[in-house]
Amino acid sequence: GNSTDTTCQNSLSVPNNFPCSCNDEYCDTCTGAPTSQNCSACTAGKYLFNQTTCRDNCTGIGNFTALGSGLIGRRCAATTSCLIVSLRRVPTNCTCNILIANCRDCFVLVESVTTTVPASCTFCQGGTFLYQGACVSSCNTIRNGTACNSPTKGNYCVVAPDPC
Repeated sequence: GNSTDTTCQNSLSVPNNFPCSCNDEYCDTCTGAPTSQNCSACTAGKYLFNQTTCRDNCTGIGNFTALGSGLIGRRCAATTSCLIVSLRRVPTNCTCNILIANCRDCFVLVESVTTTVPASCTFCQGGTFLYQGACVSSCNTIRNGTACNSPTKGNYCVVAPDPC
């Protein structure tokens, strides 16, 4: 077959098991070996960034969040707020209220234009209370839950013994 569409995984080509290597020494799986940088998974606890490089962490490269655990498959995903959608590669229908009922402000982890990781709300509206990234109607339904309010967080729930 054509060498440009070869998949290399763990230093062996799929499906022929010929020795191969990816451009990044920590890339576990890549396509187009041996010349392509199209990496799809890093090994050794490294984080995949931009489908090309395997990094120690996701800091110092802009607004990215480290996702994953274990030795293989960690990645740096773009972190974006629904409030600044126009600045990011996000679906144009990304508004917090669509993603999370009664949510005003939130953060969404973005993989690509077509795939979003679920949002986490940071400020609830409509008389709802923020709890674990979602907006709930009452804190009474949460075991040991207490309703709180602050100018920066709005209405939110805490669980005893945590104070407001």
